[in-house]
Amino acid sequence: MLYNRKRAAEYLKEYNLAAVVATTPFSVAYFTDFDCWQYRDFRENMATPGASNSLLQTYAVIVPDHDPTLVTSTGSVQFTDELSGIERRTYGGVGTRLPSKRPGEPKNLSLLREAVRSAKPTPQEALVATLHECGVKKGRVGIEFSNLTRASRKHIHKKLDRVDWLDASEFIRLIRMVKTPEEVSRMRTAAEITEKGVKRSFRGAGEGATAGEMSRAYLAEVARHGAIPDHYIYNPRGYGISSSPRFKFHSGDFTMIDCGVIYKEYYSDTGTTLVFGSNPEVEKTHRALWDIFESHVDLLSPGKRPSAVLKAFAKSYEKQRMKGVGYQGHAIGLQTRELPIINYSDHKRIADDVVDIGIDIPFEEGMVINIETPMDVHGKGAYQVERTFQITRKGPNELTPKRESGPSVAA
Repeated sequence: MLYNRKRAAEYLKEYNLAAVVATTPFSVAYFTDFDCWQYRDFRENMATPGASNSLLQTYAVIVPDHDPTLVTSTGSVQFTDELSGIERRTYGGVGTRLPSKRPGEPKNLSLLREAVRSAKPTPQEALVATLHECGVKKGRVGIEFSNLTRASRKHIHKKLDRVDWLDASEFIRLIRMVKTPEEVSRMRTAAEITEKGVKRSFRGAGEGATAGEMSRAYLAEVARHGAIPDHYIYNPRGYGISSSPRFKFHSGDFTMIDCGVIYKEYYSDTGTTLVFGSNPEVEKTHRALWDIFESHVDLLSPGKRPSAVLKAFAKSYEKQRMKGVGYQGHAIGLQTRELPIINYSDHKRIADDVVDIGIDIPFEEGMVINIETPMDVHGKGAYQVERTFQITRKGPNELTPKRESGPSVAA
């Protein structure tokens, strides 16, 4: 199971919630492991002229002592074929004619038959029916309003008028902070595939190589291992990040390479400094960045705070008289950046209708944290050290394959 069931139950109890309803693709995936491309970028008005510009609707309903319930359309029910530990409720396709039931019929036909048989006409009707089935007719219910259509919002307020509907967008993000073993396993595999792609892209990186040639080698390699490429970026002459394929590298150049993939819905994010040929000064600077990074890895431990990490890095860079390092960090999982975030901010609180906490969230065992230290040198190039760690009681457990302290070198 992906989601942290114990943590979710404790959070619902602590904040006195009868249920929580996820509506965004990432949160729905977290609670149910449901992944269908349509719900990430397909909007209602793409299929029905004049409909809303909201994403197609799918929901996950979580109540104490009950398996998660996935609410999705009959048309995408086949995407649930291999999912376990969830209940399914569907909408749409009412009245669809299917072949008569026969012994030994294919599983996917049986799945569709049941989905059509029990479907409600609309997603909002399916959501209300699901909550009724779970015994939720009143009390406090957390929901992600951000991806709820106007029609759905109006319907749930009308049909469940004894429910106190509360925006729970940040509440769900807090549940997602501590990863389960299955989540960590997927991220480790994602990191390993990313590293294979990085190494493959560097094989052809030499005098006259273009960023496009390197990127295409990376994309092909990670796809070969079952991952979806997310990003492969570099820094041309230290003037910001780019993915333009036309830029050409020459001997003596150096750049940051930052890349990641999606593997079974989970992200990786890693980076290194790439030197073309020999450049002793660049190699020395990269090692200094690496050594500072290494000296602060132990701060990724239960109870420590993001502010402590920022202060430690700042002190070390000042001591080494290194300027312009964009040191920061963030949790990673179903999204490239999750809570907690390790960065400076003018904001002081993270809040919705359910939770209200400070931004300096203490680390917990089971969090997965990505630390990166990019440094641009305008007119010359850029550096990067970026690695990912799982926080454990015994110390940080690195998910990214171990690299040497020196930069990567292209022949």
